Amino acid sequence: MAAVITSTGTWTVPDVKGRDVGGSGVEFKKSGDDDFSARASIPKGKNLFDETQQFVGLMAGALGVSANVAIDTLLKILADMRRNPNLAERYYQQ
Repeated sequence: MAAVITSTGTWTVPDVKGRDVGGSGVEFKKSGDDDFSARASIPKGKNLFDETQQFVGLMAGALGVSANVAIDTLLKILADMRRNPNLAERYYQQ
């Protein structure tokens, strides 16, 4: 059985929120140079980097691998979910 991941507490409100652009991907309006920068966001606790770091840590710990392995595994999974949204949508749509 797959793990069930839940969250508690208040999630960070990102400085920039994406939105679906019908059939052509995702758009981020008014995105600055540091909005998706770990170097800029982690020390300030912004833009969902804290939550993402926690998830990567959970994944790495559960699999007994380094954070780099967990990140690369996650990147491959997310890339395939993006390529095959009809197969993956049942998992990430609420």
